[in-house]
Amino acid sequence: DVYKRQFLHLSLSKEYSSLDVARADLREIGEQIRKRGLPKDICPLTIAITGAGSVSNAAQQILHLLPCRYVEVEDLPKIWARDKATQDNHIINVVVVRSKDMVQHKDSSKRFSTTDYYKNPQDYESTFQDRVAPYVHVLINGMYWEPRFPRLLTTSQARELKEQDRLPLLCLGDITCDPGGSVEFFVKATTIQNPFYVYNLKSDDVQEINDFNGEGVIIMGVDHIPAEFPKEASTDFGVGLVPLIERVALSDGTADLESQKESLGPYLYNSQVTNSGTLTPHYKYIEKLRAKHESKEEHSRDRIVIFGAGMTSGPCVRHLLKNPKNSVTVVDGNSTSLEAVIKQFGAPSLSDSSPLRTAKANLTTMDTYVEKLIKSADCVISLLPAHMHPLIAESTIKHKVPLVTASYVSPGMEALREKAKESIVVNEIGLDPGIDIMTSADLLQSIRSQGGVIKRYVSLCGALCQPENSDGVMGYKFSWSPRGVLTAITRPTRFLAGGEWHSVEGKDLYYLMQPLSGYKGMDLNWIPNGNSERYVESYGLKDVEDLVRGTIRYSGYAPVALAYSALGLLNDNQCWDELKTGSNASFTWNDVMRRLIGDNATDLEAAVMKIVCDRVGKQRDEVRAGAAYKALAAIPLARGPLERRPPTFEDEMAEVRFAFDRLGLFSDRQVPKTNGGFIIDSLCSVLTDKMSIRAHERDFNIMTHRVTAHFPSKNKTRVFQSTLTYRGKDNHNTATAVTVGLPVGVTAQLILDGGLSSKRGLIDPTDPDLYRPVLAVMEKEGIKMVEEVFDVPN
Repeated sequence: DVYKRQFLHLSLSKEYSSLDVARADLREIGEQIRKRGLPKDICPLTIAITGAGSVSNAAQQILHLLPCRYVEVEDLPKIWARDKATQDNHIINVVVVRSKDMVQHKDSSKRFSTTDYYKNPQDYESTFQDRVAPYVHVLINGMYWEPRFPRLLTTSQARELKEQDRLPLLCLGDITCDPGGSVEFFVKATTIQNPFYVYNLKSDDVQEINDFNGEGVIIMGVDHIPAEFPKEASTDFGVGLVPLIERVALSDGTADLESQKESLGPYLYNSQVTNSGTLTPHYKYIEKLRAKHESKEEHSRDRIVIFGAGMTSGPCVRHLLKNPKNSVTVVDGNSTSLEAVIKQFGAPSLSDSSPLRTAKANLTTMDTYVEKLIKSADCVISLLPAHMHPLIAESTIKHKVPLVTASYVSPGMEALREKAKESIVVNEIGLDPGIDIMTSADLLQSIRSQGGVIKRYVSLCGALCQPENSDGVMGYKFSWSPRGVLTAITRPTRFLAGGEWHSVEGKDLYYLMQPLSGYKGMDLNWIPNGNSERYVESYGLKDVEDLVRGTIRYSGYAPVALAYSALGLLNDNQCWDELKTGSNASFTWNDVMRRLIGDNATDLEAAVMKIVCDRVGKQRDEVRAGAAYKALAAIPLARGPLERRPPTFEDEMAEVRFAFDRLGLFSDRQVPKTNGGFIIDSLCSVLTDKMSIRAHERDFNIMTHRVTAHFPSKNKTRVFQSTLTYRGKDNHNTATAVTVGLPVGVTAQLILDGGLSSKRGLIDPTDPDLYRPVLAVMEKEGIKMVEEVFDVPN
């Protein structure tokens, strides 16, 4: 209400009969400020105007009707401190913010250059959040902006300033009217009838002005603002045009331009775009622009190249094709996979106007064709196995083309971090990793905003088949590439349990399998997954007792996984010539087993099972006697009085024998041959054939975060359980395909729309500028977490 004292009688622009009447009201308000001053709550009242063009100048002309004092950006901290002390409330500070005031070169040794900034905006970063935003009550945004430039102020920057009590911003008037543009939280245009809305940075939502309770930024951005003063707008435009009408009427349209230079006058002469069917000298540059655009495969679309036509590509392609501005090229070395894409989306047209194309290419090397595809793309997506990402990333970084993958940051990708500083690379944006990381970051932020102190964090995720379809090998069905699942079996892990960090080698990972109690309708187990220590910093979990990220599986999975590993079936370092495509050698699974165990025993099955029992049994006992296993078993995850017990060793070995029999690994069946000749790839072919989800079956994803937090102000300890379950709809839209492919596609679209234009390097999914918009789209698609909260004894 204090803000109404001087401005109470100021009407909306549309309600004034003329601009002169509006100016008169402003002059009167200015006199009242000079005499009585402004409310001290908002002093020193500071208004920032961005840009130095005609829009900025017009805004300044109106402000001149008030008692204004122009200040420089570098003086804002000093003026702010001085006026706070003197409580001078009879003046309004106005600061005009130009390019040099809002950005700086990323290389601190280089000075700002206007010419270089407009030529190479990617080399600059915003400083507005530090130099201007902490001292401004009103922001009038009148500058030119496009996605290649740094944002003036991102939502996360504004939110951080607000949390630090360093954002006095009350109002934003965005004359540029560019939703999601230079000021990211300007999310929608307004109308003359309803010119205002409120953006609440704390709750991240939009409110109507009638619901404004003092919390949030009042925003105006009318996209046809000249109509606010129709009389003056018409008069001003008319005054400029009328003197030219006679010259146009008397001109000779058939004459060449130069002969009319004097009769047309400078305005008409310089504004004429074409003459006699050709571009005039001032507009010759259009030929270059046209040639540049026509040299591209798609004239008006954003070009997305997707490497990998596997099971997760469908939902990704479908989401991107929803936008008519996109064209998608799916590239794979497997003709069958490409044919599946064509079957799902229809045969691509050979014309330039086709939004979908497919291409076959060898993706094990970077040839000139693949390089050309990457260079001409606006965004690249890699849905290939994780070990193939670095090859693609090297090229995208070289050509500064954004890259999106669903995989963990492998050592190969991590090695590119320095090179990627000027590019956009988003990894870990699938299901796990991806949705699990983003929803965790969101949940932890919510708990902290309520005053909670995190004490325990456990996040588990499983891509499974529906319980009624879990009667096969390992209790598992593949709805995506088996290779990624198999390589994860031997991934080392590191986790915090009972206040101690534990590191476990990949060969011992599945010996750590723990029963997951609480889901009485499902026989679930879990193991720790990956290196949880990297999330201490990104999640802000330095003082927790337990920090574990894990994978959920049905009970039959672990023993078979351990048998694969113990026999060497997961070896991806040694190739066998007999298994290479083109080899004429007859090579059966019995031959594989004999070579792996080094034994020509008559009863091969018994010999293999003896070695598996000996190797797995010995290591199982050692791991379970160790501190890591015991620490995991002590983590309180059970809900309810009943706790499940691990299966016996005999039961586990029976599961292994059943699996090997069903897969034909104790048989004279020919081993599938592959390009690389690796045994793991031959095994993948068998698993794809025997364990892929069938037409009548559906897969099932389950994810749960269990976070324990203490609330000092209430002296209460609470457990937050946030759970997501998602079932596949059909063979094209399996749960895993959707939850991996969709967030990848959403992220790519976010990049194309300029949502990450201010970001560079390897972008982590814990970044609010990434996870908030991605999760918002996922929720619209029915993929969201459901939260429960329980009080527990301190």
